Amino acid sequence: MKKRRDRVLAAVLAAILVLGLAGCGTMDDGKGKSEKKEAVKKDSYKIAIVPNSLNDPYMIMLSNAAKKQCDELGMEGVVQSTSSGSLTDVAGQTELIENIIANGTYDGIVVAAMSMDGINVSVKACQDAGIPVVMMDNNADQDALEKDGYERIPFVGTDNYNAAAATGKWMKETYPEGTKLAKINGEEGNDNGNKRKKGIDDGLEGWCDVVAEQSTDWSVDEGYIAAQNILMANPEVEVFWCACDAIGIGCVRALEEAGVLDKIDVIGFDGTVDGLELVKNGYEIANTAQAPDVMGREAINVLIDVIEGGSPEMVTDSGYEIITKETAEETIEKLKEYL
Repeated sequence: MKKRRDRVLAAVLAAILVLGLAGCGTMDDGKGKSEKKEAVKKDSYKIAIVPNSLNDPYMIMLSNAAKKQCDELGMEGVVQSTSSGSLTDVAGQTELIENIIANGTYDGIVVAAMSMDGINVSVKACQDAGIPVVMMDNNADQDALEKDGYERIPFVGTDNYNAAAATGKWMKETYPEGTKLAKINGEEGNDNGNKRKKGIDDGLEGWCDVVAEQSTDWSVDEGYIAAQNILMANPEVEVFWCACDAIGIGCVRALEEAGVLDKIDVIGFDGTVDGLELVKNGYEIANTAQAPDVMGREAINVLIDVIEGGSPEMVTDSGYEIITKETAEETIEKLKEYL
C-alpha cells in the first residue's frame, strides 16, 4: 500500500512541475511567435524616418519635422525614401524597409505608407524582427494585421474624412445652392483619397451640383490635364475642389492659361507652403491645411513611447484648419522652418 501511495505522490508532483513550467511561459503558445522582449531604455535611439516620397512638398515638411524632433531629443533620425521618388512605388518602399531591418542598427521606424495593403508586408517583417513601427499620415490595414495574428500599431495623422467633411460644410455656407462644382481626386483606391472623397460629399449634402469628377495620381501634371479636360467639357463650372496641393497647383495653372482664373474658385487640400501661397495671392479661395509639423513631431514621440515599453494612444489626430487669405501668411511663416 505504501509503494502505491508513493507512486501516486510522484505522479502528482510531476503534474505540478509541468504546470509550473507552462505557467512560466516556456511552452509555445501555438502561434509560432516569440515572446516580447523587455524594453531597455537608452539615452539615444536611431530612428528611420520613411516618407512615401521626397518629391512631394508635404512629405518633405513631415520628414523634416520628424527629423527636427529627433535632433531636439538627442536622437539620431535618418530620413530615407525610395530612389524612384514615386508615390506608387510600393515594391520600392517594401525593399527599403527590408534594408532598414537588415541593417540591424535601428531602434524603430516611422513610416508613411504608399498603400494600406502593401505596407502590411513591411509591418509584419518589422514585428518579426522586434522593431517598433509607428504609421504617420497614411495608415496600415490594422484589421488585416490583427486577423493575421500581428499587433495593431499606433497611427499619427489627419482625420481625412472629418477634414474633408468640414470643407464641404464650409462650401455649403459660402456658395449658393446649386453651385457648379468639379472635383479632382487623388489616386483610385488610396485610403486617404477615399476618405477625402466621401468627406467632401457628406459635408456638402448635395448642396452643389457636381458637374465633373476625375481621379489622378496626385501630381501637378495630372491636376493640370484634369482641369483642362473638365473645363473644356463643362465651361459652366464655378468651383474646383482639388484633393491635394499638387493637384491644386496644376488646376490653377490650367485655369490661368485659359484666362478664367478670376471667374472660377479653386479650393485646395494639404496646407503645404506652395498651396498656401496660392491662397495668400488670391489664386485659391481656401485650403484645408493639415499639420505636418505636428504630425512629424508626434510620430517620433509616440515611437519613443513604444520603444520604451509604453502604451500610447493607437490614434493621434494631428488636426487641420481651413485657411483663407486672412490666415494664410501666418501659417506659411510657421511652416517655413520645415522646408
